[in-house]
Amino acid sequence: MIKDIEKYNKTACDRDRFIKNMGIDIVVQGTKGNYLFLKTIHSLLVKAESILEIGTGTGTVPLWLGSLGRKMICVDFSSNLIKIAKNNCREFSNVKFKMANLNNLPFNKEHFDLVIKRLAPDNFFEINRVLKKEKDFVNFSDCENDGLEIKKIFKFPKNRTANSIKKELLNHKFSIIFEKEFIYKEKYNDFGQFIKMLEIAPLIPDFLDKQCYYEKKLETFFINNNFVLTRHKHLIHAKKKDLKILAYI
Repeated sequence: MIKDIEKYNKTACDRDRFIKNMGIDIVVQGTKGNYLFLKTIHSLLVKAESILEIGTGTGTVPLWLGSLGRKMICVDFSSNLIKIAKNNCREFSNVKFKMANLNNLPFNKEHFDLVIKRLAPDNFFEINRVLKKEKDFVNFSDCENDGLEIKKIFKFPKNRTANSIKKELLNHKFSIIFEKEFIYKEKYNDFGQFIKMLEIAPLIPDFLDKQCYYEKKLETFFINNNFVLTRHKHLIHAKKKDLKILAYI
């Protein structure tokens, strides 16, 4: 955990620049994942008075939702990312930011009507703890074949399957309302931009420690100024079960 925090603190500014400039050197082909993620959240906002976003990063989600006026608390374990997110969302007085350990959230039991997580580490036990009964959790995460080409080159294991994510949620007393997988391509036309992505993304966990080795290896696969990377995401809308109600059924 400490090493992860150090990494995200170190790369916070690079992450912010990369996200803001994404699309200049990267062509994304065929995804509606973010659209459906936001559409799912929008459908739940009417009934949600207290909203928590876990792993806010540079504040992408509150930037999308802040103008809607709903009160949100956004947490991250990186102090530098929190500073950047606050600055990016400074016009939204309804959005608050807090540095927090994602495995030990500083909130009371059953505090929130809606919990959102986008491309952040999982702790479904903690999410269940802070979420009110019969309330909603929306999760957008990496899935089995995300970064498939890199995994093949370095013989890395694949990510979790959608079924394993769903099974874990069921084990933590959630019911599944909706789920969908998205497979799409990212085309990189600039090797430097490709490397910038790897510096901030968890596709190669020890990339910063062995950057020279990985760069030399990857450059041989960057053919004709072109590298196409498979992305695989999983969107799931789940609801926390009320076990007292279930006991009477």
